[in-house]
Amino acid sequence: MAKKTVVVLVFLLCLIFIGLQSCSAADLQRVAILPVSFSHSYVDQDVEAVISKALANKFHTPLANIVHVFQIIPKEEVQKGLITEVGAKKIQAFKLDKNLLKNIAVKTNADIVIGVEVTQFWTMQTITFYGDIFRETNLAMKVLIYHKQTEMVTEKKDYDNYAGDESLWGQPEYMADQMIFKLLNKIPDYSGYATPAQDK
Repeated sequence: MAKKTVVVLVFLLCLIFIGLQSCSAADLQRVAILPVSFSHSYVDQDVEAVISKALANKFHTPLANIVHVFQIIPKEEVQKGLITEVGAKKIQAFKLDKNLLKNIAVKTNADIVIGVEVTQFWTMQTITFYGDIFRETNLAMKVLIYHKQTEMVTEKKDYDNYAGDESLWGQPEYMADQMIFKLLNKIPDYSGYATPAQDK
């Protein structure tokens, strides 16, 4: 009885695997991830790294090694398209809007275009007369995503500030990590869509 159960389970797993592989090509969508923009502040490399990693992970599905749902467009290709829109000097200091995302989609042949704009950021550490370390950090950002098939543009914003003793909660990279996690969970999940060309 146990032997038959194992055989049935293996058979079902094979069917699932074959089915997933057959639908992977139909669901493949090209994703353009824009460089993180610091439109109203200096570029902080730690904050930028946290946000960039979160954006890439957003399009890494649990079964990515089996089912290739998204294809990340190379950074060089995305940057080339962005430079034609905003200029080389503003590659990390541009403002996100729906027209920019739609134009990037055309230039890179992307099905999805996503970007993050840090609209406010500053952090300051001070030491009091008694030697206590005080930290103050302000951070605001917005996420904009465009889905070509549905013509939908979604924007999500958030803001946070910290003022108090030096701690993890006031570190810019920690605040950025918490904020981008919440924002990305609020945008639509397009993993179930097929590209228009493959629908026909």
